[in-house]
Amino acid sequence: MAIGREAYLADEVRILAAERCLHLAQQCVIDIANHLISVHDLAVPESYGQAFEVLAVAGILPKKLAPRLRQMAGMRNLLVHAYLDIDHGRVHDSIQSNLNDLREFAGLMTQLLEDERE
Repeated sequence: MAIGREAYLADEVRILAAERCLHLAQQCVIDIANHLISVHDLAVPESYGQAFEVLAVAGILPKKLAPRLRQMAGMRNLLVHAYLDIDHGRVHDSIQSNLNDLREFAGLMTQLLEDERE
């Protein structure tokens, strides 16, 4: 359910819940990326964001998705480390416009698992 920016910004509980859920989703994606890097014995990334570039170079992720997931990792770092300076409006905008990247990643990982079962 899409929530308007003003309604979102006026509801502290909604902000906290959304940011925590976003952080968990982002961390899951990062953990999966790092697991794939380990399993496939790929280059060790220097940052969470770089993990997606490593997967793209290996052909595991589409090259167009990797930079968007790298930005997602940057947002995760803000939520975790700069929590006193979070721009809640920016987080709302990110949720509204970038959830499809998480869905695309989930779909790719589902397909990868199905392919490995065959």
